[in-house]
Amino acid sequence: MSTSSPLLTMRGIVKTFPGVRALDGVDLEVLPGEVHCLLGQNGAGKSTLIKVLSGAHRPDEGEIVLAGEPVRFPNPTAATRRGIATIYQELDLVDGLSVAENIFLGHEPGRREARRRTEEMLARLGHPEISPATLVGRLSPAAKQVVSIARALSYDARLIVMDEPSAALAHDEVANLFRIIGELTASGVSVVFITHRLDEIRQIGDRITVFKDGLTVARGLPADTATAKIVPLMTGRSVDQVFPPRRGTPGKVVLRVDGLALAGHFEPISFEVRAGEIVGLAGLVGSGRSEILETIYGARRRTAGRVLVDDVRLARGGTTTAVAAGMGLAPEERKSQGLLMLESVARNISLACLGRYSRYGWHDRRREHAEAARQIGALDLRPPDPHRPIRTLSGGNQQKAILGRWLLRGCRVLLLDEPAACSLRQTSCSPTPRWSSCSRWTGGFPRSSSTRAGSPLRTPVPTTTTPLWKGCTRNWQGARNRWSIGRRRHCAPVPWSSPTTSRGDYADYTAWIRNSDNGFVSLRVPFRTGTEVSVRTA
Repeated sequence: MSTSSPLLTMRGIVKTFPGVRALDGVDLEVLPGEVHCLLGQNGAGKSTLIKVLSGAHRPDEGEIVLAGEPVRFPNPTAATRRGIATIYQELDLVDGLSVAENIFLGHEPGRREARRRTEEMLARLGHPEISPATLVGRLSPAAKQVVSIARALSYDARLIVMDEPSAALAHDEVANLFRIIGELTASGVSVVFITHRLDEIRQIGDRITVFKDGLTVARGLPADTATAKIVPLMTGRSVDQVFPPRRGTPGKVVLRVDGLALAGHFEPISFEVRAGEIVGLAGLVGSGRSEILETIYGARRRTAGRVLVDDVRLARGGTTTAVAAGMGLAPEERKSQGLLMLESVARNISLACLGRYSRYGWHDRRREHAEAARQIGALDLRPPDPHRPIRTLSGGNQQKAILGRWLLRGCRVLLLDEPAACSLRQTSCSPTPRWSSCSRWTGGFPRSSSTRAGSPLRTPVPTTTTPLWKGCTRNWQGARNRWSIGRRRHCAPVPWSSPTTSRGDYADYTAWIRNSDNGFVSLRVPFRTGTEVSVRTA
């Protein structure tokens, strides 16, 4: 880490949105060649500050100085041209384009030159096995992370912002990411590293800045600062209050999984979950953890075994019966599988029980918003506005909205797929191991047989044929949202949004398609005409 003048200085940054002051005069200073870690709870202002730095938001007040020169970025392109690259938690890659096309998207050289430079950058990052011609949609999360870093390097970035880069990576993949970051900083590139895992900060970080409620509560702390000092700064509570003692003993068996299997994904597995008990499923990436939860929920049609809730057997391959039995799922891919991104926070929270607010064809919006507001307050969702579009919330607050949906529904069994990847829990703020909140856990699931041997960075195309939120959207299904493509493909019913005039004439639909190869497509359909515009098959 260099001890010279700062590469980046942000002073007194203020950003206000309707009803909330997201940033209230925060400061940040980054030195050349250092890994500067940002810490803070959900809603602390980290994401907003990064968007201001990257040009996605304009600050209301404050000053940004880059390499000694005051700057203002009217848009992300301006920030990129000045050497600032941002890698968001939800990677902004185009699955239908190749690796080389993604890396040079927006500043394309010739095809041969793009391939040559892509091979050089991937070799520099330690992944020469990734082919420039491979479609990004066929890469694993770890490989996509490498492609995002390569794209940042293609702009000759001096400062790279990484938002929760290790959230979806396995342990060995995290080690490789840290190796890449070390090589970048050794060459003079600065890295702003956002994470909730304090053990990672000690491995890779140089200094720490802590945010709380839109304020800078500490800056320039060394990376080896004791956890007992950092946690109170982030949460306002001492370490011993992060995990309050659990009272009571587990009750009767609520969920029983007996010999559950899904061909090509996981072998038969059996376990029980009692009332008031937390059971963890552990395994490597590709071992079948997500597939197990999706099969229990009914989003995947099991090939063997039984799933019982309160001793009532659930039908195979049906999410509707699972929801009716009191089961809820927070999927790993929350934006594509768990949320309606064009809708409000209140609508996403009330989605599992819309029938509760409907009578004789009329919808009681006042009651819907009032009950959603109670969940928002109970979960400390920020900003606390039920009318706010959910796409404007941070990842952790979007995850809270999904949790609020099932709490409002009053589900008996809640399935959480990688909830810590979205910063929902604060377990990583403690030196206690990640599974400390679990009553018991099971691990060692066999790696999926569909993963190609010798190619850990590849993952098969998804084969789910049912939307994970289908079971709670029956009131939204209508004639407009059922489409046929050719003779052999048929869309499952999907929810739709009625766009206002300010949103234009188009509505986005994501439909799971049953076809000969069990693939899926994304549809973008003109709302007024109802005709097909484009189909992208993965």
